[in-house]
Amino acid sequence: MSSEHIVATTPLVDRCLDRLCEYGLTSTVLSEAPDGSIRVRLQGRAVTQGVTLAPHRELTLTGLLRDGADLDAHHTIRIGERVSTRAADALRSRRVNFVDAAGNAYIDLDDWYIDVRGRRTDTQAHEAPPLRTPRNAFSTKRAQVIFAILQWEGLQEADVRTIAQVAGTSVGLAHRTLTELRHEVELWPSSPESCERLLSAWLAAYPTGLGAAHQLGRFRTPDVRAISGAVNVSGDPAVPHLLRPSEAIVYVDELTADLVARNRWVRDVNGNITVKKRFWRNPDATEVAEPSLAPTLLVLADLSSSPDPRRREAASALRATHAL
Repeated sequence: MSSEHIVATTPLVDRCLDRLCEYGLTSTVLSEAPDGSIRVRLQGRAVTQGVTLAPHRELTLTGLLRDGADLDAHHTIRIGERVSTRAADALRSRRVNFVDAAGNAYIDLDDWYIDVRGRRTDTQAHEAPPLRTPRNAFSTKRAQVIFAILQWEGLQEADVRTIAQVAGTSVGLAHRTLTELRHEVELWPSSPESCERLLSAWLAAYPTGLGAAHQLGRFRTPDVRAISGAVNVSGDPAVPHLLRPSEAIVYVDELTADLVARNRWVRDVNGNITVKKRFWRNPDATEVAEPSLAPTLLVLADLSSSPDPRRREAASALRATHAL
């Protein structure tokens, strides 16, 4: 195990640190708190972060709440002997970071994203190989590259300069992202199954990554369907057959006073219009002056990341009826 111990640790902590080391995060154990939690410094590539490892007898939402855990403690990683598939899904849905002694893990900390599933025990690991995502694969800019190759079929075979232009990133970053993905056979979009796995991982990272980026402002309007200008529309108005539109997300090249005045938007931090920077360039169409729908994958991500269950249901219906 690549770890420099400063204080004594338990066998459970050691096994979980071993699993994190397998996924590229080396550790230095700093201190132990009276409640049994361990303060650790983790390092992955050029990024170092301090986190707390909190042990639990039951690695479930119920078990964590019974222990008085703060589920919103972002830099805490919950650890335990074993997490079931159902419990792991529940923890992921609440974005609770965890790792168990077998190696099942969900870590979403700034530039780190690790999602490993299907690990049973060390002796059974060969029966169910884990799905591992490349480190940093879903940071905002890299997520833009993945968005582009998932949205436009066959784009991953184009030259890297074209991919970077569509994704709105540098050529170097696009190249690094594609190179890492090609080394992950389970995730490289070469088959419907691998596309589905990559899509699921991208969607899981979207709310706190790409989905939280590029926001330019929030406004209020009496009718979210009455939008004009050179914008791409996402959210409710993109699926009027599934939802009665009450909120919208619009993507623009630039938020201008003319656009705000034309739509009679009023600034409101709790408004029903969210304006974001358009980061991509559609490889199939020329620029238009009138509203058009945002790419289907972006509509899906915006709906599925909503806290409103009606929008998440609409996202499920959209995903089931569209080949993405």
